[in-house]
Amino acid sequence: MRSRFRQSDGGYAPAASGTADLGATYFATIVLRWARELEGEPAFLETAGFVPLFNGKDLTGWEGDTTLWSARDGRLVGHSPGIKQNNFLATESSHGDFILKLTFRMRNGEGNSGVQFRSVRVPGHEMSGFQADLGQGYWGCLYDESRRNRILVKASDKSLETLRKNDWNEYAVRAMGDEIRLSLNGVTTVSYTEKDKEIARSGKIALQIHAGGPMEVQYKDMLIQPLPTPDEPANAADSAKPGFHLRAVKTEKGERKYTVFVPNGYDGKTAFPVVLFLHGSGERGEDGVKSAQVGLGAAIHGHPEDYPAIAVFPQAKESWRADSDDIKAALAALDDVLATYKADRAQVVLTGLSMGGSGSWGLAAAHPERFRAVVPICGGARTETVETLKAVPVWSIVGDADGDRTVLSGRAMVEALRAAGGAAKLTEYRGVGHNSWDRAYNDPRVIDWMLTLARTKEKDKEVK
Repeated sequence: MRSRFRQSDGGYAPAASGTADLGATYFATIVLRWARELEGEPAFLETAGFVPLFNGKDLTGWEGDTTLWSARDGRLVGHSPGIKQNNFLATESSHGDFILKLTFRMRNGEGNSGVQFRSVRVPGHEMSGFQADLGQGYWGCLYDESRRNRILVKASDKSLETLRKNDWNEYAVRAMGDEIRLSLNGVTTVSYTEKDKEIARSGKIALQIHAGGPMEVQYKDMLIQPLPTPDEPANAADSAKPGFHLRAVKTEKGERKYTVFVPNGYDGKTAFPVVLFLHGSGERGEDGVKSAQVGLGAAIHGHPEDYPAIAVFPQAKESWRADSDDIKAALAALDDVLATYKADRAQVVLTGLSMGGSGSWGLAAAHPERFRAVVPICGGARTETVETLKAVPVWSIVGDADGDRTVLSGRAMVEALRAAGGAAKLTEYRGVGHNSWDRAYNDPRVIDWMLTLARTKEKDKEVK
């Protein structure tokens, strides 16, 4: 049911390949939630913006010893009768920067396994590279397999409190440039920065059966979100080619790096609308790259043909407060793009997530004349800014399982805007927690609204 009836926005259709509606979505969500809970699995699985690594049927796309690895009941199963050497099932493809999600279960909580990434086959039986480790004494740790042969970072005590040794658990691996983050059941286990520039930043993903006694490990719900890696154009002509490009702009506080996305069909003659994106707190820094790798940038990278707009990705060092140096740098990056590219200055849309969602509310209120529309996602708002913000069409998006403060803030702000005569929409994704951005930026209706800059008032709150 999940693959045939689920739509790109996370809703469900009553018939295969149909259009999602509220009734079918509620029914499917309830049935799947209980089915997963009865199996001991995490109750909610978000697929928007991700692609499967495993087709649920066979080992297509994977290579390894089929006497130890098999596809069974929608799962990748590693079954060992007891082996003397480690064994791995590996993807045929390589991956650079990405976010990987999966669920796993080790029979009786016994044995040792792990998820290799940015890894290569070593002649013989081994693989070399990073491993998100599994097993007694190694749960949640970041290990360096067949290279430095040691734990790089131990798992946090808080994350280990979520572990269900005899049941299903959810692992997430976020690999972005030099930075690696692991999480177990939604809690960060490891944050690591690789200092060695000789260590590969891309490679295969693989699953391990460790040498030792009999064991069985099962993996399912294996989903990956490939992330863009902006290039540094050699000249002006290259910077006008479709794709993600790293740029820099001078500010009063020094040079600031940022990323710009140039859409398919850009020819320097036809003016394109512009989207200014403000990232969340986890992407702060100075590289100018991470800002384009979570949220809007990841969605664009997945299907760029659906985003006929120039996108600007500034990067904050600290915060997106409306009076901050980071916001000044963001506006400088926007002005640099408007001056460099063929852009429609009258069609600039502002959006952001989490810290950037709050920043979108604040920046739009501080400079309403600069934006045709604003789409804040899971970010807190201040109702005292309504009078200046009411002239700008708003679509606020949040998951209804997000923190109460964030959910209630969005509701209050939209109600206040409507009461003041503003054009404001509110969407709350049913059962979704803080990460409502993957679904929002992969929802064709949201993107279409952003790019057509709808100004119609919609009175009713939309709940999916």
